[in-house]
Amino acid sequence: MSDTIDLTRSDNDQDDETVAQLYAAIESAAEERVRDLMVTLASDVPAARQLLLRALVPENGQNMGNENRTGNGVVRRAEVRWETCKNCGEEYDANEERECVYHPAFVDWDEDVHGEMDTKRNRRDYPENFTWTCCKRDGRKDGCREDVHAVGGRKKVRRH
Repeated sequence: MSDTIDLTRSDNDQDDETVAQLYAAIESAAEERVRDLMVTLASDVPAARQLLLRALVPENGQNMGNENRTGNGVVRRAEVRWETCKNCGEEYDANEERECVYHPAFVDWDEDVHGEMDTKRNRRDYPENFTWTCCKRDGRKDGCREDVHAVGGRKKVRRH
């Protein structure tokens, strides 16, 4: 494969099978590999850099997300467009003002360790574990608190 890419070619020059293979490769690639590729694209391809700027950096400059160290050791906050809400755990767009609906309580159950949580047997044997402590509502009900999204949540890990 050549290191030179002809950016004057249109997407119509690839057949459907080739495009499907690309999407499958992206879907199965490790996050670190995808991040490295995005950095390379941002560095080497001006059009890709513009696309990534529009997709990942907030337009309004209000959201300050991840911390980065500068060369002199000073910590500054890097603006990021997509954050994870510490209340509801959902990813949200910093460019949009969206309400967050959540329960201030949490469930301490690791399905990788304890197995599936929401089973008929567990609901029968441990009914108290399926009621929110904050509002006493059924655990399947939507949140009882409304607020704006809050920066600082942990990113949800995709399980395959």
